[in-house]
Amino acid sequence: MLAALTAVAVLSGCGDEQEPAVVERDASPPTLLINEDADGAFLARVHGTTAVNDQGCITIDDRLLIAPEGSHLGNDGKTVELEGYAPFVIGDEVELGGGHEEVEPSKLTDQQRDCAPDGADLVHVTGVAPAR
Repeated sequence: MLAALTAVAVLSGCGDEQEPAVVERDASPPTLLINEDADGAFLARVHGTTAVNDQGCITIDDRLLIAPEGSHLGNDGKTVELEGYAPFVIGDEVELGGGHEEVEPSKLTDQQRDCAPDGADLVHVTGVAPAR
């Protein structure tokens, strides 16, 4: 069951006390993009803080997260379970194996374009944790 997030905006007037306006929006689970045909070419370390962008897609430091095949979002809609890694919660700082590339809008898949209509810096995560 999806819960609705409630945001409260306080309106201020010139001397008039007003009741806060309540705005509700859908709290759909974020989108986790999956790379179904990863070739393992990205083997560097990726480090950053996970978040959800304005389009509802999971990011690492404002770069779209492209997860390895077999990854999924947990039932709570907040836990990310990447194949080959311990689960983490959106908002956590993570260190993963992979790499990033900047991609112009015409080269994005339809789903990637939905997440980043103006192009994106993609973070490809491999199913192999980085060596220490």
